[in-house]
Amino acid sequence: MLKSPIADLYRQSIKNKNKIFIVDEKIKVSYFNFHSQVLSVASFLKSIGINKGDRVGVLMPKSYYQVLSQLGIMASGAVMVPISDLLKKSQVQHIIDDCQVSLVITIEEKIDTLGPNLKILKLDSNDDNNLKGIINKKFTGVMPKINSNDNAAIIYTSGSTGMPKGIILSHFNLWNGANIVSNYLSLQEDDRVAQVLSLNFDYGLNQIFCTIHMGTQVYLTKFHFPKDIFDFIRLNKITNLALMPIFLNRLFDPNFFKPSFTDGIDSLRRITTSGGRLSKQIIDIINSVFPNTDLYLMYGLTESFRSTYLSPDKVETHFNSIGKPIPSVEISVLDENGNECKPNEQGELVHRGGVIAKGYWNKPLKTKERFKVLKDSLGNPETVVFSGDIVRRDLDGYLYFIGRKDNMIKTSGHRVSPEEVERAVEKINNIDHAVVFSIENDILGEEIVLACVKKNHQNKPSVSDIKIFLRKTLAPYMVPNK
Repeated sequence: MLKSPIADLYRQSIKNKNKIFIVDEKIKVSYFNFHSQVLSVASFLKSIGINKGDRVGVLMPKSYYQVLSQLGIMASGAVMVPISDLLKKSQVQHIIDDCQVSLVITIEEKIDTLGPNLKILKLDSNDDNNLKGIINKKFTGVMPKINSNDNAAIIYTSGSTGMPKGIILSHFNLWNGANIVSNYLSLQEDDRVAQVLSLNFDYGLNQIFCTIHMGTQVYLTKFHFPKDIFDFIRLNKITNLALMPIFLNRLFDPNFFKPSFTDGIDSLRRITTSGGRLSKQIIDIINSVFPNTDLYLMYGLTESFRSTYLSPDKVETHFNSIGKPIPSVEISVLDENGNECKPNEQGELVHRGGVIAKGYWNKPLKTKERFKVLKDSLGNPETVVFSGDIVRRDLDGYLYFIGRKDNMIKTSGHRVSPEEVERAVEKINNIDHAVVFSIENDILGEEIVLACVKKNHQNKPSVSDIKIFLRKTLAPYMVPNK
C-alpha cells in the first residue's frame, strides 16, 4: 500500500469530499477539488515530458498555488524541489544546477533569478500554459506508479563546508513524519491549522501533510505584526499554531505584548515550536494568557525531520530540555568511540528509527559521514543519522542541547554555513579575508558576527557597504548583524 501524502489526499477526497481543505484569503478549496487540480498539474507535467524522478522546482511566495504545485509535482512521480523566494540569484542557480532541475514553477517577479535554457511554468502568462489555466483543464494520460520509497522531495539546507546541500526525502518519509506528529499532537478532524511557517522547509511542509493525513483544515497567512496573528487566530477560530521561536519571541515580547491582544481567543488547543529555545519568560507569558493551550517544544533536523519533543506537562519543569524521543524513534548519545554516554555526559545525538532521509543529493561521501550503518539490538544493520549536535541526557532520560560538533550557526530557525557567508564577503573589493562566527542571542538563538581584514594599502569598505552587498547576495537571515 502506498504511504504518501498523495495517497492521503486521495483518501480524503473521498472521505471528506466537500470539506474545505485549504483557505488562502479569498481562495477556499475542498479536498475533492484540490485533489482534482493536483491531478491536472501532474497530468500536464507528464504531457510536456516531465518523467518520473525528474526534479521540478517551485519558486514563489507562500500561497495556495505553491501548495498545489508541490503536491502536483509529487503526484506526477517527479521530485519536488522547494526554492525559497528569499534566496538570491546565485543561490537559486546553485540549487537548479546541483540537482539538475528540469522545470521551475514560478511567478513573473522571480524570472530574473533563473538562468537561461530552463523550462518555466508561470503562475500567470498570456499563453495557455500557465498554472492558473492548467488547473481548470482535465488532462488525460496514464500517470506513473508511485512507490513509497520513491524520491518525493529534495530540501536544500546549508552545509558546514559552504554551499547548501540537498536532502532527499521519500514519499514514506513525508507520510511517516505526518503520521507520527499528528498522533503525538493528538490532531483531530475538526482542527484548524494556521500555516504561518515557510513551505520551503520540512517544518512547514509537515503541517500541510499533517492536515491532509488527518483531514483537517489549513489556513495560510504570513507573519507581519503580532496583533495581526492574534486577529487571524480569533477570526478563523484557529486551533493549531506552529511558529519558529524567533516569531513566538516577537509575538509575546513583554515590551510590546498586551494580554488584551488575546481577548476572545478560546479556540487555540496547541502551540508548537521547533528550531531553537524559548526563554522561560516567554513560556510563562504563553501559559498565563493561554492556560488551556498545550505548548509543545520540539527538536529536529531535516535529515531525520523530528527527533524529540517535550510534552506540555513537562514544559514548566524542564523548559531547557529538548525532551524525549518522538514515537517510533530511538535516540542515542554516543562518545567519540561510538559508546553510549553515561547520564549527564556530553556526546553526539544519534537518531535511529522513523523518518530518516535517504541521504544527500549527489554527495555520496557527505552521505556516508552523516548516514551511518550500525547494528540494532538484534544485530541487524540499520541506517542511523549522526546529527552533529552535542547533547547530554539526565538521569530521567531528558535530553539537553549543548552545541554543535561543526561550526554551523543556527539563527532564526535556519542553519547557516559560516563558510558560505565568508565566501560572499571575500568577493567584496578590498576585502582580503573574512571570519564569521556567532554569539548567543535570546531572540535569534545565535547572532551572526563578521570580522574582516582589508587588503594592504586599501581602504576597507564601510559596514554599510558590506551589508548592502550581502543583502544583494545572500538570503536576509544570512546577513551578519555585527
